[in-house]
Amino acid sequence: MRPEDFGTTVKVRQDENELRNTIKGKLTRKQRREARRAGKAEKENTHETIVEQRAEETIPEPPLSIEEPERVTAEKASETFSFSLVRQMYKTNGVPFVYSLEGESYASIANDYHLFLREILRFNDAVSDKRLEPGTTVYLQSKKSQTKRGLDKYISDEGGETLYELSQRFGVKLKDLCKMNDLGRDYVTKPGDELDLRPSRR
Repeated sequence: MRPEDFGTTVKVRQDENELRNTIKGKLTRKQRREARRAGKAEKENTHETIVEQRAEETIPEPPLSIEEPERVTAEKASETFSFSLVRQMYKTNGVPFVYSLEGESYASIANDYHLFLREILRFNDAVSDKRLEPGTTVYLQSKKSQTKRGLDKYISDEGGETLYELSQRFGVKLKDLCKMNDLGRDYVTKPGDELDLRPSRR
């Protein structure tokens, strides 16, 4: 046998051995290393995908979209309220409300939505019943103690807003808004005032 034939024979036997190992379900060292690398790369890709998905889930909505009132469909409204007057209902900060019409009062709206007068007054931080200006926000459930995450602060451009007005605008209880900012109920904002809508971490 020639020397070059010997090398060829050895190579053929190595290939045959690798083939037998593969057929029997056994892997060579090189194949095992490559399999481990492939498995590790797949795990890293899977982990990155999960991290990206979780990040997307935790990213809050832009402040403007959070503040924008959400229309409530008639089907959803009927699940919570029973009323004879057909009108559009909205939600802000997850709390349902309606805009008052000409000649309405807290009492008349409470009657339409089968609420007690004291309930609707409490929901809106109101002291007593009164005739409402058309377009007044009237909450039909209790407001929240803070806004949604992502809408943490409010900066007043021109000032002149009462805490009650901001409480109704953002769907936050007046007492909680006062407490978060260490201000009285009668406080009127000044230009550049920065107010917390969620408890600040200090």
